[in-house]
Amino acid sequence: MKISREVKTAILVLSGIALFIYLFTFLKGDDIFSNTSTYYTEFDYNALSSSSSVTIKGNKVGKVEEISYDFDTKKTVVEFSVNSKLKFSKNSIIRLYPTGLMGGNALSIVDANDGELANPGDYIQSEVKQGLMSSLESSLPKVTSGLDGTLESTDTLVKNLNALLLD
Repeated sequence: MKISREVKTAILVLSGIALFIYLFTFLKGDDIFSNTSTYYTEFDYNALSSSSSVTIKGNKVGKVEEISYDFDTKKTVVEFSVNSKLKFSKNSIIRLYPTGLMGGNALSIVDANDGELANPGDYIQSEVKQGLMSSLESSLPKVTSGLDGTLESTDTLVKNLNALLLD
């Protein structure tokens, strides 16, 4: 059986469109063929972006799907999905932590291992882990107060050396 040139062209175009759709969803961070479960958590502020990683013990198990603001509770609601094979406790904690110095953030599941498992759609308790830059900002006044005295001593030393060399 001979296939006409028009049928071959149509098959090529349709397979190109299907490949384009798959690659576009892959680049957005979605995987068409994965089976995931969705959970929710709340934070007082938003430091995440869509497609941020969700990890457990350092391994990526999911991603942030949607971020919205709840005007009633005045909190940021984060919808995240994880691999449906992952089972964790309802009393686990979702920790917002910085991923680097440039300000990227991710979620980490800290499993409580207490028996009652979380069901898809549940709200999980959250906390925020302070990053390196935040801890430096809080300790900066202590460092600068000691630095003032050092700079004054250095200034006096340079003035005396300058006076000694000019004489």
